[in-house]
Amino acid sequence: MKDIISITELAKLRNVSTETLRHYDRIGLFRPSYVDPNTGYRYYSILYQNERLGTIRELQQLGMSLKEIKDYCENRNVEKSLEILKQKREELEEKIVNLQNLYKVISDRIETAEIIKKRIHYETPLIQHIPPRIIISNGIECEDDVNLSFQVLKMERLLEGLAPTVATNRFGVIRKLQGNQFSEKLIPMIFQQFTKDKKETFFRYIPEGDFACLFYKGDIWTIERELDILDKYINENSLKYAGDLIQILQIDISISGSSTEMVIELQIPVNRS
Repeated sequence: MKDIISITELAKLRNVSTETLRHYDRIGLFRPSYVDPNTGYRYYSILYQNERLGTIRELQQLGMSLKEIKDYCENRNVEKSLEILKQKREELEEKIVNLQNLYKVISDRIETAEIIKKRIHYETPLIQHIPPRIIISNGIECEDDVNLSFQVLKMERLLEGLAPTVATNRFGVIRKLQGNQFSEKLIPMIFQQFTKDKKETFFRYIPEGDFACLFYKGDIWTIERELDILDKYINENSLKYAGDLIQILQIDISISGSSTEMVIELQIPVNRS
């Protein structure tokens, strides 16, 4: 069996394109064993070059750049190889954690959306005991959608790509409790599920407690009717307001383009009178 094969044959054997092999040649990563001086055709040795090409492809799967791979192949020794492989293992471990976080976010979102989709009774108050939560909020009150959107964009920069907000129910707003009423201005917030530093300037803590909750279809600004329903429920059950109102967009524009499908949850912390 012949040892020298054409670039086309090698490309088929290793499931790569001939252009990829030409690029490897141009950058000095993987040169052909022989180049026909008349035709310029590239030929490769199965015996001596197959292992190097296989190593290149495997290192690419580890996320190494072609520059890193070239350095690895040209200066290989046991110590250096182990050092590089250990570094790549650490990077892979971090990616695995991020993917696990992303999987959890998407799974939670699917579960929540399916529950809400099956919900029959809206505007029906209930009491929920909710564990402590961490949010990102700069505390700035907004009077309109333009200012609200601007502040949300500023806050999203603090997430550092730890987990997406798109297609999740992590976005909401806060209305400050002022006496026995809630402010008409909205403070944007984002629930932070995965954080490395809970002492960040804009990280805030929502303590565990009982919340009077209500789901409704509509927008985040007009909630007079829903607040009246919750206020009546709170009074009838001998409860009292214990903090600011939270509005969470459970189904928003990232899930549906129809305004009739938008679902928002109101949460008011309460104590027994």
